[in-house]
Amino acid sequence: MDETETFQLNNIGEFEYFNIPKFDSAGKRDVFTFFSTRNGGVSEGCYSSLNLGTKKLDDKRNVRENYEILCRKLNFDIESFAFSDQIHRDNILRVAHSDAAFPLFKQKIFNADALITDDRDLPLITFYADCVPLYFFDPVNEVIGLAHAGWRGTVMQIGPKVVKKMTEQFGTDPGKLLAAIGPSIGECCYEVGQDVYEIFLDKFKKYTGWYRTNENKYMLNLRECNSLQLTEGGIKTDNIYVSNLCTSCNERYFYSYRRDGKTGLHCAIIMLR
Repeated sequence: MDETETFQLNNIGEFEYFNIPKFDSAGKRDVFTFFSTRNGGVSEGCYSSLNLGTKKLDDKRNVRENYEILCRKLNFDIESFAFSDQIHRDNILRVAHSDAAFPLFKQKIFNADALITDDRDLPLITFYADCVPLYFFDPVNEVIGLAHAGWRGTVMQIGPKVVKKMTEQFGTDPGKLLAAIGPSIGECCYEVGQDVYEIFLDKFKKYTGWYRTNENKYMLNLRECNSLQLTEGGIKTDNIYVSNLCTSCNERYFYSYRRDGKTGLHCAIIMLR
């Protein structure tokens, strides 16, 4: 791994995951952070091997076993998670322990691309195969958040809206809030057409990272766009930790919808201890 990478790789046998060391010592209590790799599970074919997407066409027995592996490795209960239900929008839900359930048994949360909570021992979980994971930690009020930001969610400003929701619900001071932008498709691999280019050109006046490809399309840095939005939302630049890991480039660790089409899903997790 690059020494400047803000997400740290951890190994428990074949089970590998990333966490955010910068979050670890920021508050009075511990916060657990996690981003899965594709390694250490039992799924096969295009879902090989740790597919955590409950709505994919993967064998549900394999998906359940993948979660049981994750829970054994990390000492979680399979029904303890608050699962998002992502629709590429900007819906944000405050959740509690009563919202926890395993979707293959029962879905309790609907139409939410972002979750926030001040409950302890409640792991929030969202899903990815190129889109941008946004982690939030308020070490003063001891509040966490997690958001899924595809290009549509980014245009809808889901990141700043999470900051605003945390401020309204918990009294979070954006100037003291920590944020992390996780592994996701990089500008090296994320090509968009004229329609998306024009939308971003209009919405992101300060973004200067465009360059045109030979096919008259454009390469887009979604991580930078989200970082700009979070800064404009009041988070200090020094408190935003950005991964440089591209999910499309790093097939060894990551699924990528843009690279492979039919593929599995990663999960991001954050939890107050």
